[in-house]
Amino acid sequence: MSFTPFVITGCEDIQASINERCAAMGIDADMVEFMLVDFTLLVCADSKGVDSRSADSGKSGAFKPLSKAESSQLDIQAQYNQSLFLLKQKCDVRVFPRRFPATFFITVSAQKDRVFLSFDDGFLCVDDASFYEEFFSQVEAMMAANGVILYDLANTRARIREVLARINADPKAKSGMFCIKQSEVFIPPKSARFVFLPKERYLKSRYIQSLMQTESIAEHTADMDSDAESHAKSSTESSDLDSSANADSSQNAPNVLNAPHTLSAPESSAPQTLAKSNADYLDDAKFACAFFGVREGEVVGVYEFGDEGKAGRDLTGAYRKAAPKPPKITPSAQKHIAYKLYDDRIEYISEVQGYIALHSAHTAPFASADVPRAQIAQNSAANIKDEGDNSVDSVFVFFLPDSAPLKSTTTPPLLGGIEAGISLVIESKSDAIDALGDNIHIEAKSIEIYGSLGKDTAIKADELIINGATHHSSKIHAKIAKILTHKGLMICEKCTIKNLESAKVFADDARVIQANGSKIYAKNISIKALRNNNHCHFSKTLQIQEIPYNKGNDNMLAFDIKGDRELRAYIKRALKYANDKQSTLKILALMIDFYAASTRDAQVFLQKLQGFTKDQLEIALKNQDFAAKNLASINAIKLYKALLTRQKSLKKRLETLQDKTLPSLQTALKNATIQIGLVGGFENYAHLECDFPRYSQNMLLLSGKSACVRLEPASQELKEKGIYFQLKAEE
Repeated sequence: MSFTPFVITGCEDIQASINERCAAMGIDADMVEFMLVDFTLLVCADSKGVDSRSADSGKSGAFKPLSKAESSQLDIQAQYNQSLFLLKQKCDVRVFPRRFPATFFITVSAQKDRVFLSFDDGFLCVDDASFYEEFFSQVEAMMAANGVILYDLANTRARIREVLARINADPKAKSGMFCIKQSEVFIPPKSARFVFLPKERYLKSRYIQSLMQTESIAEHTADMDSDAESHAKSSTESSDLDSSANADSSQNAPNVLNAPHTLSAPESSAPQTLAKSNADYLDDAKFACAFFGVREGEVVGVYEFGDEGKAGRDLTGAYRKAAPKPPKITPSAQKHIAYKLYDDRIEYISEVQGYIALHSAHTAPFASADVPRAQIAQNSAANIKDEGDNSVDSVFVFFLPDSAPLKSTTTPPLLGGIEAGISLVIESKSDAIDALGDNIHIEAKSIEIYGSLGKDTAIKADELIINGATHHSSKIHAKIAKILTHKGLMICEKCTIKNLESAKVFADDARVIQANGSKIYAKNISIKALRNNNHCHFSKTLQIQEIPYNKGNDNMLAFDIKGDRELRAYIKRALKYANDKQSTLKILALMIDFYAASTRDAQVFLQKLQGFTKDQLEIALKNQDFAAKNLASINAIKLYKALLTRQKSLKKRLETLQDKTLPSLQTALKNATIQIGLVGGFENYAHLECDFPRYSQNMLLLSGKSACVRLEPASQELKEKGIYFQLKAEE
């Protein structure tokens, strides 16, 4: 979009003023930037000293502009925080077409007491006085656009300089959020609130890694999810991904001056949002019914009395009075719950191990014990709030399962049981009744199930035994699992399965008695009888006792690094990294294109100076305009070179990742082998799967003989050896 830049004067709300002018001119407000030309602080006497946000504020007189000397008095906190005047700010801004996407952002806290600075990966920082000056101006413009009064700027700039120094010293720090301004006197009041700790802990752990995300295999796509674990196979490869995101901008390679100003800064995400991200396996309605595992003696809830805060002026200039002191409540007794009373809070402690929830219309139907109605009434009157700021009854209800079959009508989702060390034994005495009914979700340290699983069941455990059949829609996540018949999805470290039917398994080591129509991804796979239509992806060993006659056809036995869980995670991270850096390269290309013209002008100007004598140059630099142009030319060239340096460095890293690092992962297959006691069926293939670069090879396994297939390290081709091994049957 192209238009002639224009100036808007006297803006009290910069964003609203720009939106209004752009609408009148037919300009897309999202495609513009602005810079701060000037600003003026205005005061109005207010003898009443009312809260600046009240309806009575501003009625005492007209606002009058402050001189620069008068404005500087507000840098003194005692002056700024007086209550007998009202304060506002007017700004003049210059609006022009957006040049390239923003690379840093400003966020103001909800209580208007703090300002945060955050960065995009494309941000570059030049250790140069003129860069700092321009960057300070841009940050101040963004603060003004967010309603922040521009006072005490010397301290704000000092904080920003500390942030930039930290980023230069540790490029990884760029991913954080930094407080660059905070109200010195005003402290926001804290409302009384109740925090249900088991739920909060669970959400935070899910924020790090979703519980039951569907395991996927990395392909040449750009939308892979990042993995929380580091790649343990190669410290060199790992550090390339972990540090290169920021290491390509060194202390000497400047990080980009963010020309574009965004009128609104993004809010940071919070762990509480994970309640919705769990919807792929547990929708919001079921999550509202969830109970959470707790240990005996664990603090399960904290009621914070809150405080009145401290009166003062917030960062938008509004004078905020202290709030009334919140009332305290007196806790009453409840079964299985003890409490400790402190000056500022009440702590509630579980006296039993089990699953706990707050009493509500969602959880009450599943409670194992009666709820004391008197306490419900008392705590409802106290208006206790949970971490989502919703009014709740601070009454705890427990679900203490026995060994009877679990039905969805009587069993809530049982979450967080692993951390609580809970063990469950569930048994169905009738084959007609599932031990785990439809839509049941349970988590525990150890789970033993005697009976089958209904549809849409989900299980997470460290140790799992299922003496029955899972459902095709079941999802299982375990460290060690033993299952009679598995049909759904399983993610584990080690598993032993008697019958694998149309299932998908991701493991480190998988032992299967017989498999039919299934997919297995593992480092080591051992199968007694491989029947029809199976895909086995392994990175170390595949041992098969028999591929039966007439019942062992159309199987693919793949040498594949994605059989290794750690390599699979590394590939996901690598593809995510490459996708992110491609986006950064696009921003860098836009910046380089934009600054090319100014760099050419700067080079022409500096070339002319080469004909100056030393005395002539000294005389010329005494002229303020000439000196400013000289400095601007030097900085323009410095920034342009820094952009080119980072672009070249980033391209080199991506080339190294694509041409060397990822292809080198194939060496993990150098000792991989397939050993088959007897190939009885037809259309069974040994298959080599390589993604970097992408190629494959198939080898037909002849029926009626044993087989031993290896990957030749030199040729990277599959070779069938002449020595075969008869494997022992798995028990």
